[in-house]
Amino acid sequence: MTVIKGSKYTVKGVKSANGKGVKVKIKNDVVIITAKESGYASFEMNDGNKYTVRFVVETPKAVKATKKMAICPGSIKKLTIKDMFGTNIDGGILNIVKESTSGQAMVDEKTKTLIIKPDEKDKIQVVYQYLNKKYKLTIKVK
Repeated sequence: MTVIKGSKYTVKGVKSANGKGVKVKIKNDVVIITAKESGYASFEMNDGNKYTVRFVVETPKAVKATKKMAICPGSIKKLTIKDMFGTNIDGGILNIVKESTSGQAMVDEKTKTLIIKPDEKDKIQVVYQYLNKKYKLTIKVK
């Protein structure tokens, strides 16, 4: 939440799923919520408007099911960020770091989807960068 400089506001009702581990800090007229678990925050502005914001705390990590993957002959496999890293955080950048010489994998920038063509028979290493962190996954295609 960003507020117009000089306006007044209060922060109320910030809680995580279990009511623990939430810190609220105001810096340069921006409310910063730090939490260890998902939850809700309620804000009441000086003008009487009230807002409730749902925040999600997730840690992306490589999903085991995608580490070894069989691709059916003649079909194209499409993997989303959720498929590969188990998260709905899809505002980052997905890149192929290393792939076989056949070059049968590509990233659809618009949908943040890894596309693997049926001719791929090797390993593909991808990196998902979100904010200042990188998450790596190597997929063995057979």
